[in-house]
Amino acid sequence: MIRAYARYLKQLSVPYSQDFIADTLAKYLDITRNLVALFKSYFDPRYASDSRSERAEGLVAKVLSGLDLINNINEDNVIRGYLDLVQATLRTNFFQTVEDGTFKSYISVKLASQQISFAPRPRPIYEIFVYSPRVEGVHLRGGKVARGGLRWSDRVEDYRTEVLGLVKAQQVKNAVIVPTGAKGGFVAKQANPGA
Repeated sequence: MIRAYARYLKQLSVPYSQDFIADTLAKYLDITRNLVALFKSYFDPRYASDSRSERAEGLVAKVLSGLDLINNINEDNVIRGYLDLVQATLRTNFFQTVEDGTFKSYISVKLASQQISFAPRPRPIYEIFVYSPRVEGVHLRGGKVARGGLRWSDRVEDYRTEVLGLVKAQQVKNAVIVPTGAKGGFVAKQANPGA
């Protein structure tokens, strides 16, 4: 979950390297634990009785009070970015298992993009981010009913930017049919170039 959000931060044009993000989370381990506990309080079936419980409110308060200990603005931005992403997450498959009881090899999160304060504009109503060692992808939806397609991208560092541009074009192109656009894009991180 931590790695997936780090990769998604990169797609949102957050300027920090994956190493810097990892170092920040390791440096402020108590805050990181609270972020993970917050994620669990929202989505782990063992704990999530109410989607935004009293326990979650306490964990958010702990993360925010932990920010008072951080003097470096970049580290502060990383932690706030994680808090924004966890709070904007609507659903995830993180706790789902396959038939043999093992966890899935990929993580997907559905986010309310407009709740992510640092996301580039325009912000779609929903985004679904998929992360695995082999593939990453994003699906952007301008509305509950939207029309669009899926694209294989070779832009590993900024495929979301490419897809966002395509969503805007899709919206203009299909304005008469469906007033909102949608588009998905993915990168194959372990693809065989000769295939």
